[in-house]
Amino acid sequence: MNQSEISKAVVEALARANGAGCNVRARYTECALTVGVPGMGGFEWIDATPEQVLRLADDPTAIYAELVGLTKAEYLEWFESQGLVYCSGTTVKGQRCKNPIVRPQALSAQDWKKLREDGGYCHAHGG
Repeated sequence: MNQSEISKAVVEALARANGAGCNVRARYTECALTVGVPGMGGFEWIDATPEQVLRLADDPTAIYAELVGLTKAEYLEWFESQGLVYCSGTTVKGQRCKNPIVRPQALSAQDWKKLREDGGYCHAHGG
């Protein structure tokens, strides 16, 4: 694609993404495309590449995840948990504990990912 074709494709992708319920805006004065990524407490506006905008309407969740540095599965878990990290302990029935760990809540995507990887425990499991 030449520059003109890319520009046209990006404008069309913006329209498709906004029509699909995605929050996208172009800041032409700064030559930037930003995507409103749903997160804790609303949207975080993050700069996106033209390629990301082109793919946004097809799989918004994958692009949101990419923009915040998570996999799609991680993004869904982070979003659905409202930024909580759950206990690494197991119950007496051998299932993973569903209590949040004793730490801050409503974490950013990257803070959530690090804390989740580090593990932690709720009050019942020694946290």
